[in-house]
Amino acid sequence: MKSLTILGASGNIGQKCIELLKENIIKYKLIAVSVGNNIEYLKEILNDFNSIKYVYFLNKNYLNYFQNNYKNINFYCENDLDKFIKDANSDIYINSLVGFVGVKPSFEILNLNKDLALANKESIVVGLDLFKDALKKSKSKLYPIDSEHVAILKLLKGNRNNLKEVVITCSGGPFKDKSEDELQFVKLKDALKHPSWNMGNKITIDSATLLNKAFEIVEASYLFNLSKNKIKVVIHPQSYVHSMIKLIDNTYLFDFGEKDMKIPISYALNKNKRVKTNIDFNIYDVNKLEFYKPNQYQNKILNIGYEILNKKGNLGAIVNAANDFAVNKFINNEIEFLDIQKLIFYAMNHAKYIKNPSLNDIIKTNDEVRKMLLNLIKK
Repeated sequence: MKSLTILGASGNIGQKCIELLKENIIKYKLIAVSVGNNIEYLKEILNDFNSIKYVYFLNKNYLNYFQNNYKNINFYCENDLDKFIKDANSDIYINSLVGFVGVKPSFEILNLNKDLALANKESIVVGLDLFKDALKKSKSKLYPIDSEHVAILKLLKGNRNNLKEVVITCSGGPFKDKSEDELQFVKLKDALKHPSWNMGNKITIDSATLLNKAFEIVEASYLFNLSKNKIKVVIHPQSYVHSMIKLIDNTYLFDFGEKDMKIPISYALNKNKRVKTNIDFNIYDVNKLEFYKPNQYQNKILNIGYEILNKKGNLGAIVNAANDFAVNKFINNEIEFLDIQKLIFYAMNHAKYIKNPSLNDIIKTNDEVRKMLLNLIKK
């Protein structure tokens, strides 16, 4: 049985992976997990899986407790994530870390020539050509986990020669019907009410701003070797159609089913093959399917994805750093909702652009953008 490491096991994707393993829907030997700060959930995982030999968490204050109570496990914390990844040496790694923290681990996994099931959007959006080149040089296989990209992957099989365009669906988040003027008055509690998915705060806010969808445009281009003019976004509030493709005869093919991340995760971990799940979907419960063009505000945000594809370099790193910074400030009630986009556009216009960045340049960009925006809001 092949071995598995889950980075971000306590997040939404990670917990779904754990459920799939416990339900025996996917068959791997789970040997390593990272959990951030969710120590109670880590205890649950360790009690459920005696196969685990490597564990990473952030807070070293718990190190003595775990070393004393789980003597057959190697524990890592704080700055030891690189060593944890290397020592685990598993056949496949799931990277479901949220944000920039997940970028360097993706490169490390590719350098180890290990297969990568990727839910960390930032690895591609920030890495761009660096990520693409690292993947080409590696013996690793890449398996996307995002529901939209898994849907596209399924739909493209046997249809690539007849493809006219790829259409990424977007729920529109909680503000799908609001204009930019109306968004001036929304609060954090409003932004966290996603109509379709139960996710962490950061990803939920990215869905409310639609920046996650701008990032998915970039991902689709890199994952499927698509030019930007072949990628469209449509607002689909029901979220039953996970994405679609338009063919040369102007007909569409849909990936249509239940809103459950276990489906795309199981597809990715079964190496892009369908697997029998216990998720029931009754088509008679679906009363209607709606599709809308993005409005003016939504297009302004979505165009960030196309701009990243146009300019490349370290622009993805600039946008991501600005967004991470701004979303954190919004969650802490330090800025307003529309300030998120203002800070992103400010960074795009003022941060140092590097045409051919190294990974160190990307890391430096991430730090410099955050410092620049911190100084800006202090003023």
